[in-house]
Amino acid sequence: MSAQTHFNYQLEQKDNISTPSLVLFNEVLHHNLEVLDGMVGLHNVFLHVKTHKAIAMVRLQMAAGVAGFKCSTLSELEMVLAAGADDAILAYPLMQKIKLDYLIRMILRHPESRVSAIISKQQHLDALEAAASRAGAVRVNAMLDLDVGMNRTGICIGADAMDLYRSMIKSPLIQAAGIHAYDGHIREAQEPARDKEVKPIIEGLRQFQHQLRKEDIEVVRTVAGGTFTFPYYAREEGMYGSPGTCAYWDASYLVNLADMAFCPAAVVLTQIIDRDEIRNTVTTDLGSKAIASDFPVELRARVMDYPDAQLIAQSEEHGVFVMKNTLPCIGDYMMVIPGHICPTVAKYPGAYVVDRQGAVIDYFEHTARDRT
Repeated sequence: MSAQTHFNYQLEQKDNISTPSLVLFNEVLHHNLEVLDGMVGLHNVFLHVKTHKAIAMVRLQMAAGVAGFKCSTLSELEMVLAAGADDAILAYPLMQKIKLDYLIRMILRHPESRVSAIISKQQHLDALEAAASRAGAVRVNAMLDLDVGMNRTGICIGADAMDLYRSMIKSPLIQAAGIHAYDGHIREAQEPARDKEVKPIIEGLRQFQHQLRKEDIEVVRTVAGGTFTFPYYAREEGMYGSPGTCAYWDASYLVNLADMAFCPAAVVLTQIIDRDEIRNTVTTDLGSKAIASDFPVELRARVMDYPDAQLIAQSEEHGVFVMKNTLPCIGDYMMVIPGHICPTVAKYPGAYVVDRQGAVIDYFEHTARDRT
């Protein structure tokens, strides 16, 4: 936790906040933006809003100078457009008619913004064209989604991808808006190992662009990577990195990306409701409804001020920690860094924002909490 020691992670008047609650430290929010700017320049990144889901954070990031935003849901897209974002990518392939029509309506309501969908199959292209046609021959921006190794969505670099991009270029209802690629399979803790995995991907993207240019097809931009790899892409000409978790950080990244200077800005405030002196455990209200439970139980929570505390059991409303040293008392509070912040945020309607003196100064509503 050495990266955090220069911050005052204090919270006054804890009794005024019903636990469990999500708390943001304003000074750390700004620190993380400054670190990102210092690493690659904010004008070289499309920040993924799935981490924070808050329109107040979008406005903060816009004011700092980010290039644009990446979204996973229509709710997130609607949020960034409502904030006045100039450039937004819906990085999730749509097939359902109701969602595609909703997307087109948003595009029509925000003509001042560049909104891009992603396409990786002919079916995606056909569905998007049909939605644009239903709306009166609207022209829609779309990016080719390339599978660079995660094997989740996207089309592999090759002849089929070339054919699909040509089809996008030829479509009267589609404006080809570049390439999207996500390399979420790369999770190496050491930078040399990440470097070894990312470089071939960048080379593959460059070769694909070169093949298109030979046919006088210019790729206007490439948005690629995630929190592990964004610096590599952001430093390439014509490419943008796309981190998300760096806005808030979490306990897993403290370990797995220790070489980056981001710090945890979000914690869950929880209260001790019982304790067992024989087993040296405390029971809190940090149940599975209060913190992301997709990690193994021992990796779901890291307790500030109690480095020896380990989560050993959870039910919906209870979280049990074992401690090696002196137990805190019933009624005491603990501040917990989530192991995985993004799905933790979705559990709360909003977050309390705290200044460096520990006073609550704002409340950030999670505008895009509901998945659409």
